Amino acid sequence: MSKFKTGDRVCLIEYPTCTGTIISLRNGGKIVLVRMDSSGVISYYPESLELIEESKVEPKFKAGDRIQLIAYPSSIGTVLKVSEDGVLARISMDDLGEYEYFTTVIQLLEDQSKEPEEYKYYKYSYKGIKLDPYRILDIYKITCPAQQHAIKKLLRAGNSVKELKQDITEVIDTLKRKLEMLEEEDSDNP
Repeated sequence: MSKFKTGDRVCLIEYPTCTGTIISLRNGGKIVLVRMDSSGVISYYPESLELIEESKVEPKFKAGDRIQLIAYPSSIGTVLKVSEDGVLARISMDDLGEYEYFTTVIQLLEDQSKEPEEYKYYKYSYKGIKLDPYRILDIYKITCPAQQHAIKKLLRAGNSVKELKQDITEVIDTLKRKLEMLEEEDSDNP
């Protein structure tokens, strides 16, 4: 009879930081299949494994945590859900969509209360996608520089360096110039 059962959290005796969850016992418990936290499913002899006490296992992440991939620190996302055993996390990556990652390949962002300095003006997001003026222009396929300038100014009007009235005046001036350009083009092609 094996000292382990399906669902037990274990670590390798020789490498205690290598942890996983038992998914199956084979040959009467002589072979143990373990879903390792960082490398998939591997079979082990029971003598090479040690049971991790439940009190030692604490979930590292929870829904809503801001994380980054350890190997790619610029890949940032939000934890949507963590598996019961804490091994897998469903992440909404800011620039890639939703993926599942082993929790051993992600880490909490150092200071979750702070947005990175370069994004402080673009704090809006929808389904993990940052909604800055450039994303909106791209979605609507707006390529005219005058329209781009006017839309960006309107989206940020009164929330930047200038007063609301000055931002709106500049938008009107930009759009008047665009109208002039359209009239010039029409007069060139009678």
